[in-house]
Amino acid sequence: MWWTTREYLVIILKLALSFISHGIGNVLIRFWPGFERPVVEVRQGKVRGITSELPNGRKYHYFKGIPYAKPPVGELRFRPPVPLEKFNQPELNCSFDKGDFVQPHIVLNWPVVGSEDGLYLNVYTPGLPTEKNAAKYPVMVYIHGGGLRFGTASSFIYDPKHIVQRNVIVVTMFYRLGPLGFLCLPSVGINGNMGLKDQVRICITWCTQYF
Repeated sequence: MWWTTREYLVIILKLALSFISHGIGNVLIRFWPGFERPVVEVRQGKVRGITSELPNGRKYHYFKGIPYAKPPVGELRFRPPVPLEKFNQPELNCSFDKGDFVQPHIVLNWPVVGSEDGLYLNVYTPGLPTEKNAAKYPVMVYIHGGGLRFGTASSFIYDPKHIVQRNVIVVTMFYRLGPLGFLCLPSVGINGNMGLKDQVRICITWCTQYF
């Protein structure tokens, strides 16, 4: 069934308001002093996140935008992902969503949105390794869909609170999409499936090393 013009405009307006609300929330979280900001150490350095509340009232912690590979730009474009050895600052602010990997906009008639510097992951956890009697939790790694052309790991679309409150750590990831992730031209040295290599070779390996 086709939408009427009025129904279509209402949907676009709701989406726009949701985007604005999410953006304002990101700004408040980034700068508002009232949030707990836990710091944990991973192999590449320290990351600072946010402590928030689950639907059942329990606390949980999230760390958004942790880089897991070097930006796939310049000489690394169309090349296998290169693990990131060390963060470029002593303590990385991972309290807000990063932008999507470059792609056509799936709703609005915009040619492209996002950035090529997009190899990040998000971690949502019911507990911290620094807590007394810290528990071992199962880990769920979620790879977003979108036909390998579109998609996001943003909490605006995939907010895993209801899974986290079942005592599960959730990891979501951004990876290369479209021709930047899946173009295959062996004659010029582009062997394809870089997006899959982002997922399996680097991001999932990062998870097994940390968790």
